[in-house]
Amino acid sequence: MNSLLEDIPALEVSTIIVEEITPEIFIPWEVYQDIYQISPVYLQKLAIDPSLCDRYFDLRRRLELQYALLLVNPDSKLYNSKLEPEVQGDLPILAKSSTSWSDLPIRLPSPESLSDQDQKNLHQLLQEPQFITTLQQLGKLKDILDRKALNTQKIASDDFISHKIPTEITYAQTSIKINGKIANRYSQEILALNLQQQKNIIKLHNKGILAGEKQWHQLFKFVLNIISQ
Repeated sequence: MNSLLEDIPALEVSTIIVEEITPEIFIPWEVYQDIYQISPVYLQKLAIDPSLCDRYFDLRRRLELQYALLLVNPDSKLYNSKLEPEVQGDLPILAKSSTSWSDLPIRLPSPESLSDQDQKNLHQLLQEPQFITTLQQLGKLKDILDRKALNTQKIASDDFISHKIPTEITYAQTSIKINGKIANRYSQEILALNLQQQKNIIKLHNKGILAGEKQWHQLFKFVLNIISQ
Protein backbone atom coordinates (compact mmCIF):
# COMPACT_ATOMS: atom_id res chain seq x y z
CA MET A 1 0.00 0.00 0.00
CA ASN A 2 2.83 2.42 0.85
CA SER A 3 4.40 1.80 -2.55
CA LEU A 4 1.05 2.39 -4.26
CA LEU A 5 0.45 5.66 -2.42
CA GLU A 6 3.90 6.90 -3.44
CA ASP A 7 3.10 6.36 -7.10
CA ILE A 8 -0.19 8.29 -7.35
CA PRO A 9 0.49 11.88 -6.12
CA ALA A 10 1.19 12.98 -9.69
CA LEU A 11 0.35 11.96 -13.23
CA GLU A 12 3.13 12.21 -15.80
CA VAL A 13 2.65 11.62 -19.51
CA SER A 14 5.60 11.63 -21.93
CA THR A 15 5.51 11.27 -25.71
CA ILE A 16 8.53 9.65 -27.35
CA ILE A 17 8.95 8.64 -30.99
CA VAL A 18 10.64 5.25 -31.39
CA GLU A 19 11.83 3.32 -34.44
CA GLU A 20 10.12 0.15 -33.27
CA ILE A 21 8.11 -1.08 -30.33
CA THR A 22 9.95 -3.90 -28.61
CA PRO A 23 8.47 -6.18 -25.93
CA GLU A 24 9.26 -5.06 -22.39
CA ILE A 25 10.99 -7.90 -20.58
CA PHE A 26 12.11 -6.91 -17.11
CA ILE A 27 14.67 -9.17 -15.41
CA PRO A 28 15.66 -7.39 -12.17
CA TRP A 29 19.08 -9.05 -11.78
CA GLU A 30 20.14 -8.19 -15.36
CA VAL A 31 18.99 -4.57 -15.10
CA TYR A 32 20.71 -4.25 -11.72
CA GLN A 33 23.96 -5.61 -13.15
CA ASP A 34 23.80 -3.28 -16.18
CA ILE A 35 23.37 -0.17 -14.04
CA TYR A 36 25.74 -1.27 -11.26
CA GLN A 37 28.69 -1.51 -13.65
CA ILE A 38 28.32 2.06 -14.95
CA SER A 39 31.58 3.92 -14.36
CA PRO A 40 33.91 6.29 -16.29
CA VAL A 41 36.05 3.33 -17.39
CA TYR A 42 33.00 1.33 -18.45
CA LEU A 43 31.57 4.20 -20.54
CA GLN A 44 34.95 4.93 -22.10
CA LYS A 45 35.31 1.28 -23.07
CA LEU A 46 31.94 1.44 -24.83
CA ALA A 47 32.91 4.74 -26.52
CA ILE A 48 29.82 6.47 -25.15
CA ASP A 49 29.50 10.06 -26.35
CA PRO A 50 30.73 12.44 -23.59
CA SER A 51 27.48 14.41 -23.83
CA LEU A 52 25.59 11.37 -22.52
CA CYS A 53 27.99 10.29 -19.77
CA ASP A 54 26.47 12.46 -17.03
CA ARG A 55 23.06 10.95 -17.72
CA TYR A 56 24.49 7.44 -17.36
CA PHE A 57 26.23 8.40 -14.10
CA ASP A 58 22.94 9.77 -12.81
CA LEU A 59 21.31 6.35 -13.23
CA ARG A 60 24.05 4.84 -11.08
CA ARG A 61 23.63 7.58 -8.46
CA ARG A 62 19.88 7.05 -8.24
CA LEU A 63 20.38 3.32 -7.74
CA GLU A 64 22.81 3.98 -4.88
CA LEU A 65 20.40 6.52 -3.39
CA GLN A 66 17.50 4.07 -3.37
CA TYR A 67 19.64 1.48 -1.59
CA ALA A 68 20.78 4.04 0.97
CA LEU A 69 17.15 4.93 1.72
CA LEU A 70 16.43 1.27 2.45
CA LEU A 71 19.41 1.02 4.79
CA VAL A 72 18.00 3.79 7.01
CA ASN A 73 14.35 2.71 6.81
CA PRO A 74 13.36 0.72 9.93
CA ASP A 75 10.52 -0.89 7.97
CA SER A 76 12.92 -2.36 5.42
CA LYS A 77 14.46 -5.83 5.72
CA LEU A 78 17.76 -4.19 4.76
CA TYR A 79 17.66 -1.69 7.63
CA ASN A 80 21.12 -1.35 9.20
CA SER A 81 21.21 0.47 12.53
CA LYS A 82 25.03 0.43 12.61
CA LEU A 83 25.34 2.12 9.23
CA GLU A 84 22.39 4.49 9.73
CA PRO A 85 24.35 7.52 11.08
CA GLU A 86 26.93 7.25 8.28
CA VAL A 87 24.32 6.76 5.55
CA GLN A 88 22.16 9.61 6.85
CA GLY A 89 25.18 11.89 6.46
CA ASP A 90 25.65 10.78 2.85
CA LEU A 91 22.01 11.14 1.79
CA PRO A 92 22.14 14.92 1.07
CA ILE A 93 25.06 14.27 -1.29
CA LEU A 94 23.44 11.29 -2.99
CA ALA A 95 20.21 13.22 -3.45
CA LYS A 96 21.83 15.77 -5.79
CA SER A 97 23.32 14.81 -9.13
CA SER A 98 25.57 17.87 -9.11
CA THR A 99 27.55 16.72 -6.06
CA SER A 100 30.64 14.51 -5.93
CA TRP A 101 28.59 11.49 -4.86
CA SER A 102 31.03 9.11 -6.61
CA ASP A 103 33.55 9.81 -3.83
CA LEU A 104 31.25 8.12 -1.31
CA PRO A 105 31.65 4.46 -0.31
CA ILE A 106 29.91 1.98 -2.63
CA ARG A 107 27.33 0.18 -0.50
CA LEU A 108 25.35 -1.60 -3.19
CA PRO A 109 26.08 -5.34 -3.14
CA SER A 110 28.21 -6.36 -6.12
CA PRO A 111 26.46 -8.76 -8.52
CA GLU A 112 29.87 -10.29 -9.26
CA SER A 113 30.81 -10.93 -5.64
CA LEU A 114 31.11 -14.53 -4.49
CA SER A 115 30.64 -13.52 -0.86
CA ASP A 116 27.69 -15.26 0.79
CA GLN A 117 26.77 -12.04 2.57
CA ASP A 118 26.78 -10.00 -0.66
CA GLN A 119 24.65 -12.63 -2.39
CA LYS A 120 22.22 -12.63 0.53
CA ASN A 121 22.01 -8.81 0.54
CA LEU A 122 21.46 -8.74 -3.22
CA HIS A 123 18.72 -11.36 -2.99
CA GLN A 124 16.95 -9.36 -0.27
CA LEU A 125 17.41 -6.15 -2.23
CA LEU A 126 15.77 -7.59 -5.32
CA GLN A 127 12.79 -8.60 -3.18
CA GLU A 128 12.08 -5.02 -2.07
CA PRO A 129 9.04 -3.70 -4.01
CA GLN A 130 10.15 -0.06 -3.73
CA PHE A 131 13.62 -0.86 -5.04
CA ILE A 132 12.23 -2.98 -7.89
CA THR A 133 9.95 -0.11 -8.96
CA THR A 134 12.92 2.27 -9.08
CA LEU A 135 15.05 -0.33 -10.85
CA GLN A 136 12.42 -0.82 -13.54
CA GLN A 137 12.18 2.94 -14.14
CA LEU A 138 15.96 3.29 -14.34
CA GLY A 139 16.11 0.33 -16.71
CA LYS A 140 13.74 2.04 -19.12
CA LEU A 141 15.78 5.25 -18.99
CA LYS A 142 18.95 3.29 -19.69
CA ASP A 143 17.34 1.63 -22.71
CA ILE A 144 16.57 5.07 -24.13
CA LEU A 145 20.13 6.25 -23.41
CA ASP A 146 21.59 3.12 -25.01
CA ARG A 147 19.61 3.69 -28.20
CA LYS A 148 20.56 7.35 -28.27
CA ALA A 149 24.24 6.43 -27.77
CA LEU A 150 24.00 3.89 -30.59
CA ASN A 151 22.45 6.46 -32.91
CA THR A 152 25.14 8.99 -31.99
CA GLN A 153 27.90 6.48 -32.78
CA LYS A 154 26.22 5.62 -36.07
CA ILE A 155 26.03 9.27 -37.10
CA ALA A 156 29.66 9.85 -36.14
CA SER A 157 31.03 6.77 -37.92
CA ASP A 158 28.91 6.72 -41.08
CA ASP A 159 28.13 10.42 -41.46
CA PHE A 160 24.52 9.24 -41.38
CA ILE A 161 21.94 11.91 -42.22
CA SER A 162 18.26 11.22 -41.62
CA HIS A 163 15.38 13.33 -42.84
CA LYS A 164 12.89 11.39 -40.75
CA ILE A 165 11.58 12.45 -37.36
CA PRO A 166 14.49 11.85 -34.92
CA THR A 167 13.72 8.99 -32.55
CA GLU A 168 14.18 8.41 -28.82
CA ILE A 169 13.56 12.06 -27.95
CA THR A 170 10.97 13.07 -25.37
CA TYR A 171 9.12 15.68 -27.43
CA ALA A 172 6.37 16.51 -24.96
CA GLN A 173 5.89 15.92 -21.26
CA THR A 174 3.00 16.87 -19.00
CA SER A 175 2.96 16.52 -15.22
CA ILE A 176 -0.24 16.99 -13.21
CA LYS A 177 0.31 17.30 -9.46
CA ILE A 178 -2.21 16.27 -6.86
CA ASN A 179 -2.61 19.93 -5.83
CA GLY A 180 -3.82 20.80 -9.33
CA LYS A 181 -0.61 22.27 -10.74
CA ILE A 182 0.00 21.37 -14.38
CA ALA A 183 3.46 21.59 -15.95
CA ASN A 184 3.93 21.25 -19.71
CA ARG A 185 7.40 20.75 -21.18
CA TYR A 186 8.26 20.64 -24.87
CA SER A 187 11.63 19.64 -26.26
CA GLN A 188 13.44 22.16 -28.43
CA GLU A 189 13.73 19.48 -31.12
CA ILE A 190 9.99 19.76 -31.79
CA LEU A 191 10.62 23.22 -33.29
CA ALA A 192 12.77 21.64 -36.00
CA LEU A 193 9.85 19.56 -37.27
CA ASN A 194 7.45 20.71 -39.95
CA LEU A 195 4.02 22.00 -38.93
CA GLN A 196 2.15 18.77 -39.70
CA GLN A 197 4.63 16.65 -37.70
CA GLN A 198 4.28 19.05 -34.77
CA LYS A 199 0.48 18.81 -34.89
CA ASN A 200 0.57 15.00 -35.02
CA ILE A 201 2.88 14.73 -32.01
CA ILE A 202 0.86 17.22 -29.94
CA LYS A 203 -2.37 15.42 -30.89
CA LEU A 204 -0.95 12.07 -29.78
CA HIS A 205 0.35 13.64 -26.58
CA ASN A 206 -3.03 15.17 -25.72
CA LYS A 207 -4.71 11.79 -26.24
CA GLY A 208 -2.16 10.26 -23.87
CA ILE A 209 -2.95 12.90 -21.25
CA LEU A 210 -6.70 12.22 -21.44
CA ALA A 211 -6.16 8.46 -21.12
CA GLY A 212 -3.69 8.96 -18.27
CA GLU A 213 -6.04 11.29 -16.38
CA LYS A 214 -8.86 8.75 -16.64
CA GLN A 215 -6.71 5.94 -15.27
CA TRP A 216 -5.26 8.21 -12.55
CA HIS A 217 -8.72 9.24 -11.34
CA GLN A 218 -9.87 5.62 -11.23
CA LEU A 219 -6.77 4.55 -9.29
CA PHE A 220 -7.10 7.46 -6.86
CA LYS A 221 -10.79 6.66 -6.30
CA PHE A 222 -9.87 3.01 -5.68
CA VAL A 223 -7.26 3.94 -3.06
CA LEU A 224 -9.65 6.32 -1.29
CA ASN A 225 -12.25 3.54 -1.13
CA ILE A 226 -9.73 1.19 0.45
CA ILE A 227 -8.71 3.84 3.00
CA SER A 228 -12.34 4.60 3.89
CA GLN A 229 -12.96 0.91 4.54
